[in-house]
Amino acid sequence: MRTLQLAGGVAQQYFFEHDTFEGFGPEAAAAFSDDIVYNTAAEAVPGEVSIRVDGESGLVLATKSRDGDVYSACFRDGGTFALEGRNDASDSRDCGNGWLQ
Repeated sequence: MRTLQLAGGVAQQYFFEHDTFEGFGPEAAAAFSDDIVYNTAAEAVPGEVSIRVDGESGLVLATKSRDGDVYSACFRDGGTFALEGRNDASDSRDCGNGWLQ
């Protein structure tokens, strides 16, 4: 979860600088912080953060723990607020079953 939180901060910085998530991918994310390994995989990868851009203001970040648990953060309206999920979503409206539930 910590890695996903850091990746969320990177995504927010990108959005605030560009006013869109379009163009946000592993290379752009690494320019802000290379402490995290990013990918664009359709399924979460253990130890990495998958970036899934969902239009101009939607984004899903997903990761998988070594135990196989999936965690996601979904930004629906730009970089201001993310919903937490325990599912491998590709649509920013589909995060569900939050981390603490």
